[in-house]
Amino acid sequence: LPCHVNTFRRHAALMADCICITYFLAIDGIWPMYILLFWITIGNWLRYDYKKMAICVILSSVIIVLLIWIFPYRLTGPFLPFTLILTTILAPAYLCSLLVQIRRATDAATAATLAKSRLLAQASHDLRQPIHAIGLFTDSLLDAQLGQEERRMVENIDKSLSSVTRLFQSLLDVSIIDSGQINPRMETISINQLLREIVQRNSKAAEWAKSDIHLVQCSHYVRIDPNLLTTMVQNIISNAIKYAPGQPILIGCRHRKGKLAIEIWDRGNGISEEH
Repeated sequence: LPCHVNTFRRHAALMADCICITYFLAIDGIWPMYILLFWITIGNWLRYDYKKMAICVILSSVIIVLLIWIFPYRLTGPFLPFTLILTTILAPAYLCSLLVQIRRATDAATAATLAKSRLLAQASHDLRQPIHAIGLFTDSLLDAQLGQEERRMVENIDKSLSSVTRLFQSLLDVSIIDSGQINPRMETISINQLLREIVQRNSKAAEWAKSDIHLVQCSHYVRIDPNLLTTMVQNIISNAIKYAPGQPILIGCRHRKGKLAIEIWDRGNGISEEH
């Protein structure tokens, strides 16, 4: 949410910090309070921006010069004043250059990730059309009067095509998530109807894998984005069919602390503990 930044209050707080530190530096000496002055110089920059750091560096340098000029007896050694001023200026500048390099590297990595996501989205979208056309042709072949061997070959092609379709769907989902373009569209839907449609969609794949999908009926309605929920449930069922062939799959809902949990059970090997 956008918020109002009170610039006057920030500058007033910065001046109050510098005045207080100057007072205690004049009373108690340079070294203990100089550490606090140095920390405020760095801390205000990390909290706000580069302009605030520049202001802090200038004020800190002025404070050190004033103290050296007004209280010269508190400093010993010819190089101590020069060291204090140099440290106040160079240390923040060096830290600033390091963080600028890190920010540039982060921006470049983010841009590369977004470019990859756009490429995946474009490729998966463009390849969907020919894959859909191939699916229509295979459906037409299955409706034709083919021999047993030819039908088996067409069914194998259809299986491979279904796997490729799921793969491109996953690629498109990942690209959308990476690009941050997900905008949930909430609807009130019957959870039983949504799950039933997903089961029907995967019935053929389950039949090929010799697995049975059992759906426990649920009468509740939920407010959710049906597309996002379908994608999540679809991915889990696809993995269950892929990694637990020949095993039953159970889908149902369960109440948990006033909420409704969708549970999908299968007899696959699961993920190893180290992963």
